[in-house]
Amino acid sequence: LLLLLLLLCLCVCPVVTVGDNVIKPEMVEGFADLRHNSSSNNNNHPSIPSVHKQQQQQQQQPVSAPPGPRVSTLTADLHASGFTVRSFVPADIGAVRRIFEDGMMGYAESMAAGDPLRRFWRQYVSKALADDMLDAGSVRDVYFASGGCFWVLCDTTLPGCPVVGHVGAERLSVGTCELRRMSVAPGTRRAGLGGMLVRLVEEFAAGEPGVREVVLTTASIMEPAVALYKSCGWEQYRQRSYSEPKPKEDS
Repeated sequence: LLLLLLLLCLCVCPVVTVGDNVIKPEMVEGFADLRHNSSSNNNNHPSIPSVHKQQQQQQQQPVSAPPGPRVSTLTADLHASGFTVRSFVPADIGAVRRIFEDGMMGYAESMAAGDPLRRFWRQYVSKALADDMLDAGSVRDVYFASGGCFWVLCDTTLPGCPVVGHVGAERLSVGTCELRRMSVAPGTRRAGLGGMLVRLVEEFAAGEPGVREVVLTTASIMEPAVALYKSCGWEQYRQRSYSEPKPKEDS
């Protein structure tokens, strides 16, 4: 009878093990993979214009759109709000790492210190900081060397125009780009800034020959981010538990 009750509990309340953490499924839904058709016209950003990427050899200079009918007014729109966007340079790495860590760990602030999901999230953030965000060379190798880009958002109203946000576009294959590491400093978050960074990556991809779609991975713990992406027209095409590895994207 005891064995039967144990089996019944396992069937009703299965668990997910992530490293040393045991996470009950009712606590979290896991990762969500979303995509956006880079060739489609997106009417969800009526006030945000198109923007092209820089050439890789110009990555030390501010992002600027090429002349012609698709000249971007994104810089002007941001400037009107007190912000500007430019390409990442090595000196930005400290601010980028700090903003990413603070922003990501902010999603776990309401969790108890011993919560398994909080421990897992800390491990997840630490892994990212030791991977493509380890140092300036890692950012260069993952984003610029792949044919992508990494941008920083700067506050022009403060002395020194400090970095207050960032987003990356990694070229996964001929046909796919991935939006990665988007974060805005908690004290700087305003309506529209996240949407502008999303559109920056969308338009970058739209200007890349052969790119058919942009993908991203988010998590159910990041409810505001999930809502933002979906409001921008992104569609979820896969749901994964936190213990399930991300499949390699098709080319």
